[in-house]
Amino acid sequence: YINPDRVGYLGLSHGGEMAFKIGSEYDGLRCMIAVEPAAGEYLGVGPRKPGSPRPPETRMNVTQQMMDEELAETRSRTNMTIANERIGRIKTPIMVMGRINDDNEPQFRLSYEIGKELGKPFEWKQYEHAEHGFIFVRRNAKGVYEPDAAQRQIVADTITYFNGCLK
Repeated sequence: YINPDRVGYLGLSHGGEMAFKIGSEYDGLRCMIAVEPAAGEYLGVGPRKPGSPRPPETRMNVTQQMMDEELAETRSRTNMTIANERIGRIKTPIMVMGRINDDNEPQFRLSYEIGKELGKPFEWKQYEHAEHGFIFVRRNAKGVYEPDAAQRQIVADTITYFNGCLK
């Protein structure tokens, strides 16, 4: 009774990591979206060097140079044998969505980059927003949904992606 071409998955944070775990073990979903995937454990990212500063969970004024340096540092702490083996098993298309202002942005981006390096059907979108989980629009004090510009964009991108892959 279920048409597998019409089944997708969207997960946020640990639920985004679960997209990778699900994709590594099971086929059957047509496509997935991993929003701000907290995929450090899945990728085999090791701890930071003792005494190295940890960026705040949400930070503003992030530059491209900062993101590039953080990505290289995260890659250097990653067990690439584990990461490549796990992502290498994925067949399901995945849209990975990152948040520039998140201290885990390097893991989000690394999840995508490893997939692309392995020829996986991965896509990437990145947004700037002060709040983790901003894809879930909340109601204001009057009970009305009032998304900001970034939220409108991520919701529009999500709908476009699912419309494109769910037949």
